[in-house]
Amino acid sequence: MSKGTVIILEDDDDVSSLVRMMLDGMEYTVIITKRGEDAVQAVKDDSANKIVAMLADLTIRSGSGGKEAVSEIRNLNSQFPIFVMSGSSHHPAMQNPTEFGFNASIQKPFTVSGLQELFDKYMK
Repeated sequence: MSKGTVIILEDDDDVSSLVRMMLDGMEYTVIITKRGEDAVQAVKDDSANKIVAMLADLTIRSGSGGKEAVSEIRNLNSQFPIFVMSGSSHHPAMQNPTEFGFNASIQKPFTVSGLQELFDKYMK
């Protein structure tokens, strides 16, 4: 039984596959998107309200990233947690995620236990 659906916004296939495996082990269904526009569309299409969280990379090479997508998604659904993930800990969104519309940040690479701790803290 799935705990709900988590969107991964990540354009690196290796990273998204690894995060998918982590979330599968945590009993979540996963939607992988490679552009912020696709993540926004997934939220728009979620008529059953199954999406319970989103992990968004800050920078996407071929489209909008998490920073651009989060504000539009917040207009559609302000309820579920959106976490920013990046390999750059110095970016302002990583240091102060709530100022950018995120609930929290997680530094890449992260572990299953780090992801579980983040979800335990912010998921209801």
